[in-house]
Amino acid sequence: MASERADVGFDPKGVVAVACDPAMAGYDDGRSNRFWDQAVERVRAIPGVEHVALASRLPFSINFSNSSLHIPGHNTPGDNGTTVASARVSPEYFRTLGVGIVDGRAFTTADTPTTPRVGIINRTMARRFWPGQSPVGKRVHLRDVNNEPIEIVGVVADHRVRTIGEPHRRISTSRRRSGW
Repeated sequence: MASERADVGFDPKGVVAVACDPAMAGYDDGRSNRFWDQAVERVRAIPGVEHVALASRLPFSINFSNSSLHIPGHNTPGDNGTTVASARVSPEYFRTLGVGIVDGRAFTTADTPTTPRVGIINRTMARRFWPGQSPVGKRVHLRDVNNEPIEIVGVVADHRVRTIGEPHRRISTSRRRSGW
């Protein structure tokens, strides 16, 4: 099948995805965080497991998640911003999928809810908004220029997120502010 040979920007072989929403079981944020911490520990302990990651949105899921970013020099105050596909991911996410970091760094455990917000974008977004230069260290704002800035700390290789045949989209990921 052609879809099995398509280049999606990561190797799906050996990747297993599990979806769960502890909030639907009545878990508050604290209990949800403990649930995810325990789940990661247990999965990591399974023989043969090399990496474990969490994400608010998985590639090819029907849960399309978009954010509106205000990008200085590209958006003006009061406009609707730039719409990008987005997800919250844990530090091991890109390593788990085998998506390479092409500039800057991946998320780390030092990126916490009490530290300044950080984000990672894909190569397509970097080329579109910062042609010929590194976007690492640049700041964008979620929805409005007056909101807390998100510092771009890394750029990842392009990979498909919605469908196998889609063109490369502008993608932004952020380290979750609370929990993982």
